Amino acid sequence: MSSSILETFYTLALVKSNHLPVKNEGQISKELLTINLNVLLMRYVRKITPEQVKHLREVSRHSRNYRERERAKAILLSFKGYNVTTLSDIFEVSRATITNWLDAWEERGIHALKDLPKQSHNVPLVEVNNNGLGAKELVYQ
Repeated sequence: MSSSILETFYTLALVKSNHLPVKNEGQISKELLTINLNVLLMRYVRKITPEQVKHLREVSRHSRNYRERERAKAILLSFKGYNVTTLSDIFEVSRATITNWLDAWEERGIHALKDLPKQSHNVPLVEVNNNGLGAKELVYQ
């Protein structure tokens, strides 16, 4: 979706919900639009149950896995209103990494704190030829 279509969509939503003042009917301040769009487009974790907050605090303090602790802290801070840029500065990772953490949280909940299983890079070897001398020729499949 192009940004102009997105801006129009959000502008209409803001005007209809009385969150964006209109000087004249059909006239919307470009400054107000930009400010409100920036607020709307910021990425936060918004819905966390009290049980999830308790679990996230427990993981952030006591998990043996450093990455799990960092993810739990980032989700809690996002819930408190810290934006992606601020979180990327705090945890010294890219904005994309923070976004991935938040997306994973929304998709998998508590299970998003753990690393996903790594895919094996081992390629099986297949015996191609046994020349009778005890030597085998192996080839990657």
